[in-house]
Formats: sequence, structure tokens, C-alpha cells
Amino acid sequence: MTAELGITNGYGVVLAADSSLTMQDHSSRKYYITGQKIFKLSSKHSVAIMFYGNATINGQKNTINC
Repeated sequence: MTAELGITNGYGVVLAADSSLTMQDHSSRKYYITGQKIFKLSSKHSVAIMFYGNATINGQKNTINC
């Protein structure tokens, strides 16, 4: 199970997520204790993304914390 949290107020937004994840391709499954689930998209703009569940990144299918 993935835990993610987003809190907003008049000053900005705080994003938080746990770090455990599972990555799976057609033949193998790997477990990571220190995975990254929050990514900064730009150094000039305040934009970030969080993801959970099934995702495909650079053609690799990932299953986050099944």
C-alpha cells in the first residue's frame, strides 16, 4: 500500500510519500525500501508529481507497492 499526503495553505504545498516500492517487468519483480515517488519537474517552476499504483516510465511498467 502506498501512502501519499498533500497539504496546502496560503504559502504553498507540502508533498509527502512513503519510500517502499515494487518494480516489475515481464519476468522479474524487484523490491526497494528507498524508492522515490515524488519528482520535481522543473528547477525554474514549482511543479512536482506524485504517483501510485501501476505506472509506465520510459517504457518500463512499474507496480508501486502492490
